[in-house]
Amino acid sequence: MDFESNTIAEEINNNHGWQKVTYVKKQRKNPAKQLQQPTAKVIPNGSSLSTGDNVFTAIDKKSEERRKLIEAERLANSAIYDPMPPVRSSKKNNYSDYDDSDEEVVDNGVTGNGVAEEKKTKPKKVKKPKVTVAEEAAKIDAVDLASFLSDVTVSYETQQDIQLMRFADYFGRAFSGVSASQFPWVKLLRESAVAKVADNPVSYIPEAVYKTSVDWINNRSLESLGSFVLWSLDNILVDFASQQGSVKGSKKVAQKPSSKSQVGIFVTLAMVLRRKPDALISILQTLRDTSKYQGQDKLPLIVWLVAQASHGDLAVGLYSWSHLILPVVGGKSGSNPQTRDLILQLVERILSAPKARTILVNGAVRKGERLMPPSALDLLLRVTFPSSSARVKATERFEAVYPTLKEVALAGSPGSKAMKQVSQQIMAISLRASGEGIPELSKEASGISIWCLTQNPDCYKQWEKVYMDNLEASVLILRRLAEQWKEVSAKQSSLDILSETLRHFKSMNEKALTKEETSAGEQSVYKEADKYCKVLLGRLSHGWGCVKDQGYFMSGSLGNLLKFKNGAQSNTLHNAKYMARVKFGLRKRRQSFWDIEAQGGAHFVFYQARNYDLSQGSATVATAVAHLMMLHRKKFLSSNYGDGYVGLFIRMLGLDNDPQDREQAVDALWKYSLGGKKCIDEIMKFRGSVFLTVNLLKSESSIACEAAAGLLRMISSVNIYRDLVAESGAIEEITSLLTRPSLTSEVKEQSLCMLSNLSVDERFRLQIASSDLLLLLIKFLDDEDMKVKEAAGGVLANLALSVVNHRIMVEAGVIPPLAKFLGTNIEASKIIRKEAQSALLELAKDNYYKILLIEEGLVLVPLVGAAAYKSFKPSLHSWPSLPDGSELNVKQPSKGPSRFGASELLVGLHVEDDKNTKLEEAKKNAIVGRTQQQFLARIGAIESDDESNNKTGNQKFTILPWVDGVARLVLILELEDEVAIAKAAEAIADASISEHMRTSFKEAGAVKNLVRLIDCNSELVRLGVIRALERLSISNDVCQKIEAEDVLSPLIRLLKNADASGKLSDMIMNILCRILDPSKEMKSKFYDAPVNGSRKGWNEARTSKSNLTFSLQTIQEGEVSDSMFISRLIEILKASPPVSQTKAASILEFLTAFESCREKIISLDIESALNSLFRHKFFNGKEETESEPDFQQIELQTLEIEEASLAVSAASRLLTRLLDSEHFQKTVNSSRLTDSLRKLLTSRIPLQNKDWIAACLVKLSSLSGPTELGSENPINTEVMLYETIPRLIEQIKESYSPEDRETAVLELNRIISEGVVDSTRAVAGQGGIFPLVKLIEEGNDRVVEAGLAILYNLSMDVENHPAIVAAGAVPTLRRIVLSERPQWVRALHLLRTLPT
Repeated sequence: MDFESNTIAEEINNNHGWQKVTYVKKQRKNPAKQLQQPTAKVIPNGSSLSTGDNVFTAIDKKSEERRKLIEAERLANSAIYDPMPPVRSSKKNNYSDYDDSDEEVVDNGVTGNGVAEEKKTKPKKVKKPKVTVAEEAAKIDAVDLASFLSDVTVSYETQQDIQLMRFADYFGRAFSGVSASQFPWVKLLRESAVAKVADNPVSYIPEAVYKTSVDWINNRSLESLGSFVLWSLDNILVDFASQQGSVKGSKKVAQKPSSKSQVGIFVTLAMVLRRKPDALISILQTLRDTSKYQGQDKLPLIVWLVAQASHGDLAVGLYSWSHLILPVVGGKSGSNPQTRDLILQLVERILSAPKARTILVNGAVRKGERLMPPSALDLLLRVTFPSSSARVKATERFEAVYPTLKEVALAGSPGSKAMKQVSQQIMAISLRASGEGIPELSKEASGISIWCLTQNPDCYKQWEKVYMDNLEASVLILRRLAEQWKEVSAKQSSLDILSETLRHFKSMNEKALTKEETSAGEQSVYKEADKYCKVLLGRLSHGWGCVKDQGYFMSGSLGNLLKFKNGAQSNTLHNAKYMARVKFGLRKRRQSFWDIEAQGGAHFVFYQARNYDLSQGSATVATAVAHLMMLHRKKFLSSNYGDGYVGLFIRMLGLDNDPQDREQAVDALWKYSLGGKKCIDEIMKFRGSVFLTVNLLKSESSIACEAAAGLLRMISSVNIYRDLVAESGAIEEITSLLTRPSLTSEVKEQSLCMLSNLSVDERFRLQIASSDLLLLLIKFLDDEDMKVKEAAGGVLANLALSVVNHRIMVEAGVIPPLAKFLGTNIEASKIIRKEAQSALLELAKDNYYKILLIEEGLVLVPLVGAAAYKSFKPSLHSWPSLPDGSELNVKQPSKGPSRFGASELLVGLHVEDDKNTKLEEAKKNAIVGRTQQQFLARIGAIESDDESNNKTGNQKFTILPWVDGVARLVLILELEDEVAIAKAAEAIADASISEHMRTSFKEAGAVKNLVRLIDCNSELVRLGVIRALERLSISNDVCQKIEAEDVLSPLIRLLKNADASGKLSDMIMNILCRILDPSKEMKSKFYDAPVNGSRKGWNEARTSKSNLTFSLQTIQEGEVSDSMFISRLIEILKASPPVSQTKAASILEFLTAFESCREKIISLDIESALNSLFRHKFFNGKEETESEPDFQQIELQTLEIEEASLAVSAASRLLTRLLDSEHFQKTVNSSRLTDSLRKLLTSRIPLQNKDWIAACLVKLSSLSGPTELGSENPINTEVMLYETIPRLIEQIKESYSPEDRETAVLELNRIISEGVVDSTRAVAGQGGIFPLVKLIEEGNDRVVEAGLAILYNLSMDVENHPAIVAAGAVPTLRRIVLSERPQWVRALHLLRTLPT
């Protein structure tokens, strides 16, 4: 390409060899611009540049050496350069605007002095290193994340949606360096397999960071997480839309660079859905109904979302797939092969997870909704069994997943109300599908129809109603019933209903055949249907299964037995036939065993059963005996027959016998074992009986499983046989049995009761708790059958007796379902309540688990004995009042109070139902709870002696719902028993873990009683009361209530007499520190706006302005100004742990607001206490001599350093307040305090604790004057270096407000421009270079101007050059120069100082 110079040769020499190179074509297009060039530009430093000359200054003398050095550097770093120069159009030269070297411009091989030289090769352009997701993820620090999340949680305590956005922003900033090419999420989701993309990008997150994140996510509400998922999805779709728009109409698809938050949003979204999959369920309806989330282009993203949720909960994954994704198959895009492939990949991933089938089948019903609803089964049938012409590649894959999905769709508790409803819905679907004429579909659908008939007899009526409309389907079902009659009849719940339905069908067929309008085709179908109806009716009227005249059969059963006895020499098979008839008759009519025995038949049956060889068919004889035993167990056990025939039944349990005979034998043994230990001992005489019984748990028969589990339950109830049952593998087999779908309630009950017996032994508890049984036990707590719930609760209560199981049980989530049974709105039996209470009381021995229990709305209440409540004397005629003593605004009856207070009691119990009573919910609950507990106390039913005596050791507690528990504890405080009062106070302290509980105690009247008890003579009571008040005072509202009850005087008296380092003193100091809070005193003066959403201002919230004034007067004139009290505070400030020192300094600071208190503080040598605190070994500051160790070298734990720093900050605030006193100014030794504070300022105390140190130093320096410190005050310099500059740097780094960052950078520029010594070193030392460069990239002109000025000053120190270059300053500066922004000249100067 042609270039030309716009200068002559002489000008070249004058310009030191530099030439201005211009683009010829550009000159032709814009000739006007050349005529309008200004003569000069004024540079901000006051000099000017000619626009006609080159903008660069003269080449210095060592330009050649500098060029060689630069060239060597570039060659050394050639690994990061582009291998080839960028390809350009043939009309353009490979010229870089970024060049700033000292080489002379070569034109056609001629240098500026006219001498020809060989053309030099330009160095290659530096390529910015690419940063991968893995690299950025590895840099995330779990500790830093935890600290950030802790700050965010505190800052936005009530705004969880903002917390989650800040959480996403944290990861957004962490991955801001990842370019679109490293995370092309649109391409990944479209082109990669689901299995590959499901773990991207969350798999790159370090384990510690992931655990910290999900633990924090676990504490967010489901509502806020659902909103966050939608917010994240909207952000991703906005980026998706921008990418679609950017490539629309272009031939080559190029992804637009993602914003810095895209990787972070994907990471946070994945962690949220994996930890709380239910968040996806909560927004499922929104995703289905909102058009912006629908469409084939959005499907890969939705599939990715469901994959994340399925990672946390397979049930949620399948539920989302069936409700959200599977319906796409039935839509317009369902025929798209890519769409079907995505849908199948997702469900294949879900079903391939470990134990997926077991988990999904057992959890087929989730919170009342089915994972695979009937509509999903309908759609699945049609895509799995299409017509032969409609089969596609995806059909085989649907066939592979269909069996498991069908099993999930049909799973449930047989006979339950929900299962009956589902079976009717599925029946309607399967009937329609059966009649569509597709062979494979009809075959499968007819089988499902038959399943529905076995599940719900009502399905026969449903079938009967639509029989004429679904004739072809009905014929198919009838044919299958006839062909598979043997298997189907065994599963039918009621053969009578089937018989009745078939007769109705037969009648309808006959009527249709007689009608003339019936076509020939229809007649053939009716005839076929009628044929199968007759076949089935015939089978129902013959054979063993159904005898037409059962009365006749039963009347002959006795004769059959006697015939069998008299013809004993006949063949065995003939005898077996007779015994089978006896068996049937006994089963159907319950014929009296003793009637048979009276004729000698029963004894003969037993005799034959013992002597006949089982292989010859006499097992049927033994079966008859089993039925006799079951029907008349009590009479049978009282006779001597059973003991002699137990061996026969044990032999019948053998694996080589017929399954039906084994079933009858184990059933008989189970019934026999119910006779007690004697019968069980008789069974256990036979070796192998337990192992054979355990083997029967594998049977497909519910009767056999129930009997086997029942027999094992009875055997394990005897201590000496318990080990044998466990060693025989009963626990493992029971686990396998309970994981089966569609178990009957009886099987569950017997299995769980056997586990309950085994769990009595501590050796087996850990084995049960560590297996899959624990999750099954928790699941059975939601079973529809109360007996199953009781059995599961019994096992859990036993497991909780072992402390080693507590962590496993809590992590499995056992507390919420157990706590549900103790709630007020749940109907539960006394047994399950007792079991739940027993388990929770054991878990509550751990303080952390006790907190989880309280969070579920329960309170631990001590059992103090019925005798303690006898001292309670209620006022019989008292009208219900509020806890503060004011009357309840309820209209009183004109006839006056009732004789025994009944009407008043009813008002208190039903105050929450009175619409005219305008009370807050907390006050209503307090009144109702108090009224209920007082009523129980009055009638003597609040606590029985038996209840108290049954609790031993540390378990003398009960668990109550929070309304009753709070009222009960407050009631105990009004008793006379000091031990009971102390226990109640401790329980109140333990329960005050949340704002809700603290407010509830306040409304219930606990504060007034606790303050009254402070002066109690019992030290045990005082300690419990102070602890309760200390916990309650955490709440600002409750603290105001405590202050209003005149608590200061008794607290101060206790503090003066208590041990300074004792636990009681620490708690008193906590309460006083919250009441006498200096910041509260400042707010009372200057702030009268609403506080924390309250409608009242600060003064009004503290009861009233007059009350506040009275309180201040009391502090000034009362015991607060007592010299002993102040002396005690100064003593604590001088020689106590840092935490106590912080509190003492805060209280003293509050007292300095009163003149009398301030004078006493000064007179009691406060200066000595402050000096002692400042010169503590933790706070020696910078090391100057060997005798003063460096604070930085002292190895302290982080918590100790933080506590010590808070004490220093509080003491500095106190000193600042005291310096306002002229008396203190005259007496204080300011130089000694100044030295101590200067050392503290330069130490490694956290920055946030240095603000008051700096303020105090400035105030001290102003008092010292120039005579002591010299003409140049070094204190101001140190404050700048160690407090102001670090604070400004932190503000630039952390602040999210552009205005705050702008203010900080302008202030920092002002400090540096004033020439403060070592200011640039301080900026660099605090890590200020990187945030400054970033701010220059993003800020406005004022920010850029100030930032460039700061960087320029920093660049004067060569040591800062690597950090400036590493921060990415060079590309930023070049962009400013090339874009000719107002700051381009300053940027150019800065570029020239850097090694570019």
